[in-house]
Amino acid sequence: MSTPQSPEYGRYRTLAEIHELTAPPASAVATVTSWLTDAGVSEIAVNDGGAFVRATMPVRKAEELLGVTYHTYHHAESGVELVRAVEHYSLPSRVAEVVALVGGIARFPRTHKRAGARASSYRT
Repeated sequence: MSTPQSPEYGRYRTLAEIHELTAPPASAVATVTSWLTDAGVSEIAVNDGGAFVRATMPVRKAEELLGVTYHTYHHAESGVELVRAVEHYSLPSRVAEVVALVGGIARFPRTHKRAGARASSYRT
């Protein structure tokens, strides 16, 4: 598509075409959603392309499913509190085979440093 000699050069794809090109197999989505459902998770959403599965559950259930311990972190300057784990998560092998990333577990958002202000940090 980006090669000028290609007959597809300059042809833009629709969002539906991009989803079709990049979507995981339905069996992969079913593996993840059935694992969550079997574990008692009921709030599960799959995006249109099937590439993202979002699950909402109590922290204790997430700890059990992912093999992590969550902690609450407080940002002193902004007052923001976040719940994050510090260790790497683990998944059952059949689920790990089809999952590239579990997000929202360990990363902290960047804080914007004001001119002359010291670096911000989160504390437990």
